[in-house]
Amino acid sequence: GYQLSSGDTLILSADLGGTDRKVFLPASPAEGDVVEVKIKGTGAAGRFLQIKKGHANQDIDGGEAIVLESDYAAVTLIASSAGNTCKWRVF
Repeated sequence: GYQLSSGDTLILSADLGGTDRKVFLPASPAEGDVVEVKIKGTGAAGRFLQIKKGHANQDIDGGEAIVLESDYAAVTLIASSAGNTCKWRVF
């Protein structure tokens, strides 16, 4: 998987290999840090992108990960608190 950094805007194309693509949120963000992810297309059926928490103590709107599975799906995530216990919020 790919490790995101605070302030990243990541745009993935459909031609990336594999069916189980993953990116990881920053492990220790500052409060208010923003990460944006967009997938141009999923390509073949069954392909998707998982956005996973960057540290075991974090959560993403209460969960472990979110999945982008539609062509041209996009999400913005904002750190509502700082550090490795960050609560990421989805917008």
